[in-house]
Amino acid sequence: MEHFKVIGGGHTWPGTSYGSANQDINASEEIWNFFSRYDINGEITTLSMESFGLSKITIHPNPAASEIAISHENYSKHLDYKIVSLQGKLLNQGMISSTNQKIDISYLSEGLYFLIVENTTYKILKTN
Repeated sequence: MEHFKVIGGGHTWPGTSYGSANQDINASEEIWNFFSRYDINGEITTLSMESFGLSKITIHPNPAASEIAISHENYSKHLDYKIVSLQGKLLNQGMISSTNQKIDISYLSEGLYFLIVENTTYKILKTN
């Protein structure tokens, strides 16, 4: 469990147009990070990255037009990934089976997407 404490900040809910709030954290992103850990039944869906000894993931190029490469060090086993729209729709999923895996994103429309590798969420920007 994580706890965020903001000193001297007000409170507004993400996505509302009233009030003002500091930008120390992106509340929408933190809410997504929390809920994306669980399936519809409330069960944890994946293990954390630390369980796999994965110290760093690099996604390049980002933004990208046709494909992205996922590079990481300390590879110890295959890792699952998902590409999800901002609305939460699963668009693609697969397995990372090497330390430098390429993923085709040419079929995606231009815009922002989430790449979820095991239990960590990354933003990817698709361009034309």
